[in-house]
Amino acid sequence: MNTLLNQSDERPGFWPRQFSNDVTMVTQSMNDLLRGDVHSAEFAIQKLRYVGWAADLDQVVWTYRGATDETRKATLAKAYKEITGEDISNRLNVMLD
Repeated sequence: MNTLLNQSDERPGFWPRQFSNDVTMVTQSMNDLLRGDVHSAEFAIQKLRYVGWAADLDQVVWTYRGATDETRKATLAKAYKEITGEDISNRLNVMLD
């Protein structure tokens, strides 16, 4: 018998439930980053470093573009850099082309 099938039979719904928890965590972290204060953003960055590939980080770029507060812009730029390793202004230029 297939070992993976046996594991699925023993723990029905484990993988879909875990995936759902991960999606919820990514969604909450993105909300904290986009709408939260600097402290909330820092906590969100810690999580998104590991699961940022599952997030739509272009939302961070668009929020950065629309931000008028320099502290907010700096926080978003720092977050984007820490999560992707890339500069947010470079990504913004690509998106605007």
